[in-house]
Amino acid sequence: ATCPENLQLVLVLRPTGFFQRAISDISFRFNQDDFILKLPVVMLSSVTELLKYIDETHLTHEFGGTLDYRHNEWILFRTAIESFAVMVKEIAQMLQAFGTDLAEAELPDNLHSVEDLLIARTEKYNQLK
Repeated sequence: ATCPENLQLVLVLRPTGFFQRAISDISFRFNQDDFILKLPVVMLSSVTELLKYIDETHLTHEFGGTLDYRHNEWILFRTAIESFAVMVKEIAQMLQAFGTDLAEAELPDNLHSVEDLLIARTEKYNQLK
């Protein structure tokens, strides 16, 4: 399922400054058709009102919550996980190709050819390690 189907309520925390609030009100009214998702939209004037809808343990400090969240750390962890996932996928593909090569190869019938094949397979195996 995509995000719009999972939404049940839209909470809009309005800015506290007079000019920012006026601009956001005008902008929201001007673009209101874009927000028609057949969902209730609740305009909030303060963080205190936000806490009526969302538990403080799920909000960061800037929104009056207790969630310890550092976006820069999250980005570092996320990129590390994505890099690791790419590496795992590449290794899995190499192992799959190596396994297919082993399974489909015909074994030679003379000793010298068997030794050459064993040396080549051992080198490839060591490269994969």
